[in-house]
Amino acid sequence: DLMCLHLAWYLASWGMLRGGSFLLQKDYRVHFPVVKLLVSQKYHELYDCSIETLAEPATCKKIMELSAAIVDLYKGLTIDLGDGEGKNASDTLITKILLGTIGCTPAYDRYFKSGLALTNVAQQRYGEKSMHQLIEYYMEHYEELEDYRALVSQNRISYTPMKILDMCFWQIGFDHDTK
Repeated sequence: DLMCLHLAWYLASWGMLRGGSFLLQKDYRVHFPVVKLLVSQKYHELYDCSIETLAEPATCKKIMELSAAIVDLYKGLTIDLGDGEGKNASDTLITKILLGTIGCTPAYDRYFKSGLALTNVAQQRYGEKSMHQLIEYYMEHYEELEDYRALVSQNRISYTPMKILDMCFWQIGFDHDTK
């Protein structure tokens, strides 16, 4: 219950409860099956992945499998009695959850995707290809990104490689949009 509450507030703080979001119509307990899935032993290996682990094809496939499972869970939890269809969880929602809980993918939100578009580092659409491109970019700039990661990872807070990429490309997109 507490983990659901934390996830709900995290998502709210990142703007995921505004506009037409299906989460606006639910209380925080809608996240219970997702939290249960996230803490399951099946996905334990995705927590605190090094860039080398992320580069393994099986890891990326596992992340995509988890993403699809989360989409299915929310779809099943949001069935509209009028049409019998559940609501689709966006890539932004899924990747914000994965970034905030596991740290295994950047959050594919507006500014992050804008940063990708401006730099041509990776596809803007969340998927295996984009993830592989981001991992390749991280490996090519390993020393510089690891130095930055060490700089921001202080006081017992350790940022994952994907969080570092999230912060960097988000900032590029934000700066471009606000100038």
